[in-house]
Amino acid sequence: MKLGFDSVARLRSFNYSQATSLLAGIDTKGLQVLTVVWAGALALCVMASMEVSVLRSVHDESVSPSLVAPRVLMLPPQQVNQAVLEQTASRLRRLSKKVEVDVGKDGGLAIHSKDPSSFRDWIIELTSLETMAPQVRWRFTSLCVGSVVCQSYQMSAEVVGEVVSFGPGVAGQAGGASKN
Repeated sequence: MKLGFDSVARLRSFNYSQATSLLAGIDTKGLQVLTVVWAGALALCVMASMEVSVLRSVHDESVSPSLVAPRVLMLPPQQVNQAVLEQTASRLRRLSKKVEVDVGKDGGLAIHSKDPSSFRDWIIELTSLETMAPQVRWRFTSLCVGSVVCQSYQMSAEVVGEVVSFGPGVAGQAGGASKN
């Protein structure tokens, strides 16, 4: 059927009596086929809607912050044994004679200098801690520069070491310190 301007006008003038006469012209088999087709289309729409809602809930669960955020491995801190502290302190002392390195009783090191010209050596010793004992994580408890802030030293840093271990038997040893 070709729709033209006169067809559109006919559709506008379509009334109830014409609809009943149209339906009367369709036989019962055609009506059954039409009903099955529309029922199938309705069923497919309902199933698609349910599937979309299920996919939406799965998507919402997958982007929840608890799944997106990485799990952080928490290890209990363990103090470095005294032998590793002494070994690290002796290696630091060999780097520069202008910087003093003392071993604390609390599992830490005190690195300080009275001479302002040894600032570069002091920084080098602080940064060398990472490579001298890779199994140890160093945490600064005190850091100051300047005679007004540091009472008896120009530069002073106190660090505490904690052992980082990922396997049994390594925890108290800080096995990363080399024997140089």
